[in-house]
Amino acid sequence: MRFSIATAIALSSAAGTLAKTVSINVGVGGLNFDPTNATDVQKDDVLQFNFVSNNHSVVQSTFTDPCTQKENGINSGFQNIEDPNKPFVWNVTVNDTTPLWFFCSQTIPKSHCTNGMVLAINPTVDSTFVTFKNKATNGSTSTSGTGTSGAPSPNNTSGGGSGNGAFSHSAGMNAFSLLSVVGIAFGLML
Repeated sequence: MRFSIATAIALSSAAGTLAKTVSINVGVGGLNFDPTNATDVQKDDVLQFNFVSNNHSVVQSTFTDPCTQKENGINSGFQNIEDPNKPFVWNVTVNDTTPLWFFCSQTIPKSHCTNGMVLAINPTVDSTFVTFKNKATNGSTSTSGTGTSGAPSPNNTSGGGSGNGAFSHSAGMNAFSLLSVVGIAFGLML
């Protein structure tokens, strides 16, 4: 079967609109997620967590309890990065557009969460990132369900994290890209 160039371009455009990758650096410049919040994250978009320094985690919480793991929430486990040029990449596919809240569960030498290492995905006008961060830094110190420093969480699976069905996740680079779709489409034309 032969495809025209217009068909290939239409296929690549459609694939490009289906999902995007939202890159989030973990531990860049200290106790930070960068960016600290992301808006307009859609179903099937991929949150690409790039662990770039020290010993951090990405743990799902709730807006009301920022420093406590959400029941059945995802948990990357601790990722100890010794070389920032060799980050660990953990991909999480989002299954809906509801707001998502995350924190780093590291507590040594101090709580990363209560020192502001939190992240919001799709915050709303009523549930803002600023309010979420203020809740984290002004009280909640629990990090239940997050494991011990330097070790994977008891909820962590060998696939690079744990979850509740609200996400799909994998370790490593995202293999699907727009370039792959274009290459496949043009290959089918030949």
